[in-house]
Amino acid sequence: MELIWRYSRIKLYILVESRVSELNLPDLEVFMSKNFTFLKDVILDQNFDVPKECWIASRNQYNVECLFDYVVKKRFNRIVLTIISEDIYLRDLNYVFGIGVPNAGSVISTFRLENNIENLHKVILHEIGHVFGLTHCQSPCSMAPSNNIYDVHQMQASYCLTCKLKLNKWSISQV
Repeated sequence: MELIWRYSRIKLYILVESRVSELNLPDLEVFMSKNFTFLKDVILDQNFDVPKECWIASRNQYNVECLFDYVVKKRFNRIVLTIISEDIYLRDLNYVFGIGVPNAGSVISTFRLENNIENLHKVILHEIGHVFGLTHCQSPCSMAPSNNIYDVHQMQASYCLTCKLKLNKWSISQV
């Protein structure tokens, strides 16, 4: 697998829809730096407009794959974390909290997270974990699969030791 950040530390670009109200951006930057110490820099942009072409009226939701494709085209050689307030779905699933694509980025929706910052942090850890190569793990690790909000409640807002070691190994391989 070829990795595009082989010789430098990872840069993260965070796009936040302006209607995401429960998010304190300076706190998010601290949260990301604390949990992902290999990040070189974090750039925040709170003026993201959700593209209308990704809206699917028959579902009353946004297509998360369309959103992801839109965001990845604008990533400027950085990993992108996109946070929106709108409901999202993936293929035949009724909804998803987010998606994370290895070595590219993630899209996360706060729509079903009960305006709870801890739930958001858990989902961010989960989806960014996928971006950095982690797979699903056992509960209560933040990499546990979550099919509903009750699963999110059971997750810890941290990685288990196994996932921390995998993440550490992955980050070392990027230098």
